[in-house]
Amino acid sequence: MRHRPTTEEEKREARENKKFWIQVATLILLFIYTGVNVGIYWITKTNFQRDERPFVYAIEVDAASPVDPVKGLGSRVVYHNYGKTPALQFKFIGKLFNSPDSFARANEWFTRGGKDLTEAAEGQIIYPTILMQGMQGETLIVTPDTSQIMSEQQVVAIRFQYSDSFGNTYRTEACYWRGANSQDRTLVRCTGHNEIN
Repeated sequence: MRHRPTTEEEKREARENKKFWIQVATLILLFIYTGVNVGIYWITKTNFQRDERPFVYAIEVDAASPVDPVKGLGSRVVYHNYGKTPALQFKFIGKLFNSPDSFARANEWFTRGGKDLTEAAEGQIIYPTILMQGMQGETLIVTPDTSQIMSEQQVVAIRFQYSDSFGNTYRTEACYWRGANSQDRTLVRCTGHNEIN
């Protein structure tokens, strides 16, 4: 048989004790509920930002050709924003390598690049602008190779940096090459350095 409080004071103490444990349980449930909702918020926010982000990539890179006797060789680069939002603070740096060791020099160029494009090694830079979603742009990467002799290897190294409306920064690397025997005017992607993050 269960013991029942006999005095009024014992009854009040039992009610207070029961009330305290109900409040503790309610507080624990409230913390769990809040934690679950905060987790759902962050997951939803992250997925939304990932889904709505800009994606900029080079879609066509032409083989180097003489620009003029003073400027050297140039390669036309066409890039496109495949994302759902504008690429804000869009920056671009590119370098054309026209020598037998172009791949090694391009790998070194990618390795030297810092967190920000302005920290990158030498190259032609386009400073911050906006690239709207679904839009494309193009530029000419020029190398001061005034000899204008086509090398066995031509490599165009490209790095884009841009942000979304939430302030997240993204980088895209692209690498295209062409061998001396190729008659195609468009370069093909290298096996490495073609990442979007």
